[in-house]
Order: sequence, then structure tokens, then C-alpha cells
Amino acid sequence: MKNQIFVAALSATLLLCSVYSLPALADDQAFEDYSKRVSEEIAKRGDSAEDYYENQEKEAGKLAAQESTEEETETAESRVDAEDTSPDGKLSITSFHGFPWGTSEEDIRKEVILPDMENTIDYSLKGIDASGRSLTGKAALEKSGITTLGIKGYSIGGYDATSFYVFEKKKLTGGVYEFFMDQDAFLDLTSQCTLAYGDPTVSGGDKDDDTHQPYALWVDSDSNFIFAALSLGIMYGQKTSALLSVFSDGIQDTCGIDIEQAIAESGHS
Repeated sequence: MKNQIFVAALSATLLLCSVYSLPALADDQAFEDYSKRVSEEIAKRGDSAEDYYENQEKEAGKLAAQESTEEETETAESRVDAEDTSPDGKLSITSFHGFPWGTSEEDIRKEVILPDMENTIDYSLKGIDASGRSLTGKAALEKSGITTLGIKGYSIGGYDATSFYVFEKKKLTGGVYEFFMDQDAFLDLTSQCTLAYGDPTVSGGDKDDDTHQPYALWVDSDSNFIFAALSLGIMYGQKTSALLSVFSDGIQDTCGIDIEQAIAESGHS
């Protein structure tokens, strides 16, 4: 095997010599230098040449396997989050972006705001009122009771997204993945959600419907929810999250669903 490799390399070098004489001389010198380094390495290790090449092949195989695993991990991390299931196998919506409901705003800020991030460019912290209107100024932020932390630069389900964490009394109660997506991207993301969470509890709308956008709603046994719509993105929340009161009117207008009622009815079914 090694002889075949050497013959192939030598043939290639001779071919180069016949066409580009000066570069070929440089290649010859590089090959001699490489051979010398290999011989010194074999002598230092005390291995035979065959053992050396076998070890090199094993190391190359391990490196390739490691790179493949890293790529698979990166792909898995970019998918739409899959929530935990309860012991009976039912959906249990317990968190947003890996942070359980009730996680403190301070703890999440420490985790997601990196040292090289710039305020208002890479992230922003705002207060909102019950209608979703932004409140500015430190005093307003303290009095609002509801704050949002927006972080740019996520990849969710293979699409660029901004993550908005929603806090009430400084505790996490919901979140939104905001995408700039077309109909195809929306269908892809909702398909990923279906793989992660099962069939939607409620869905509706049609891509050809000029009146209402398509949507999908998942509700667990505790009335926690996930809601996806083209203009909104994917929203996660506890059953009492302020997200419902903030977005319910807009969702009714664009999707034709009373989300609060749909969640209440699903919780009693």
C-alpha cells in the first residue's frame, strides 16, 4: 500500500517536472524535507515504518470522526429547541432557549450577554406596558414590571433569529424567536416544531388565504404554550405570561384565532 502511494507521488512529481521545471525542483526539495522529517520521527518513536503509517492513519480517522461529531453537534444545537416530556410522554413546555421558567433576569443576562457585545447593537433591554409599547428610561424600566431582553445572532432551525426573553418581576415567563422569513421558511420551521413537539394542538390559516396567516399552536397539560405564525415567529410562554395580553389582539387580527381562548379550551380538554 505504502509503495503504491510512493509510486503515485513520484509519478506526479515527474509529470510536473516535464511541464514546470523550476516549481518541480521546489516540490522535490519539499518531498525530501518531508521524508527526512518522517524518518527522524520514526527513529525517535522506535516504530517500524509500517507502524508509523498505521498510527498516522488511525490519527487521521480519529480527527475525521471528531470533526464529524462537532458538525453534528453544531447542527443539533441550531435546531428548534425540543422541550422535555413528562413521564407519561406528553409535551411539557418548561423553558425558553434552555432557561426554565422563573430563571432570574440577572442570571440570563450573565449567560447570554458576552463581553464583546454592544448595547443597542447586539442586544437591548427594554420595558414594555400591557399593550406592548416600549418604555424608555431607567425609572420607567423599573416601574414597568415587564422587561424584554433581545439578543441577536442566534441560528434556530437553520435560520437567523433574534431571541427575546420576557421577564415579569425579573423572572422568565416567556420568549420569542423572531425571524425574517418567507412562507417556505415558515413551513420548514413548523415542520421542525412538529418533529420536536408532535402535532399542533390547534392550527389554521392557509398560505393562499389573503385574510389570515397560517399558524400552529401547541399547548401542554399545564396550559403552557408554543405559538408559531409567519409575522410573529415562534413564541413560548407560561399560561400566565404577559405575552398573551401583549400579542393576543394582533394574533386575532392576523391569524383569526383567539389565542387566550384556544389555550384555555385546550387546557380543559
